[in-house]
Amino acid sequence: MDFNTYQENARLFANYHKELGPYSVILDMINNIGILGGKLYTVLEQSNGTFTPDDKARVSISLGDIMNNIANIAADLGLTLDNIVSLNLRKMELSKSKEQKQTN
Repeated sequence: MDFNTYQENARLFANYHKELGPYSVILDMINNIGILGGKLYTVLEQSNGTFTPDDKARVSISLGDIMNNIANIAADLGLTLDNIVSLNLRKMELSKSKEQKQTN
């Protein structure tokens, strides 16, 4: 599935708080990032960073929740995920190129 198809499908499940509207998605994303952090911290503390298949599944679900939030925030702003990831990859290429020039 490509990013834009994912984004279109994620919109079907967008559920906004009545008073906060689209801003509720940002707050939900912050909450989901905290949940992810808690899951990662638990694995680091209890298993010395060794991820079991169940740990990986739980982390994958949390990452999916965050992706859903990002897809909906982008759509609310009229942006597509395909464009966002393309711009991000270009930014990383330029950054890497700049770093390589500085080390030479």
